[in-house]
Amino acid sequence: MKNFNPDDPIALTALMTIEQPDLYSLDRVPEEKQKEKTRGPLPSNKQMMKNLSSSLKNASKALIKGEKVNLSKGEAEARMKICMSCEEYIKEENRCNLCGCYMRIKTKIATEKCPIRKW
Repeated sequence: MKNFNPDDPIALTALMTIEQPDLYSLDRVPEEKQKEKTRGPLPSNKQMMKNLSSSLKNASKALIKGEKVNLSKGEAEARMKICMSCEEYIKEENRCNLCGCYMRIKTKIATEKCPIRKW
């Protein structure tokens, strides 16, 4: 019988072949393991002003022609649901990362369109 010596290496080759997922508590995830999507910056102020002026122009044209500008509550909510499921939606600010618009307002205007044509 062999005597146990704590300084002898232990053969763990059988155990080392079992793959274990990396488990971390939420506050201890190493930076290299974080898979958080990094969002690009919002469009420039100049571009957002162009978007706003274009929106106002389209809404004005629709008003002059006598077309509907405001959507019904149901239609606006349907658009908002689409936005909230989009990867470009910034929940904390309630904005679109592509156009910079505030989505609670944009989804209620009939002449507005999604920049990636989801609605």
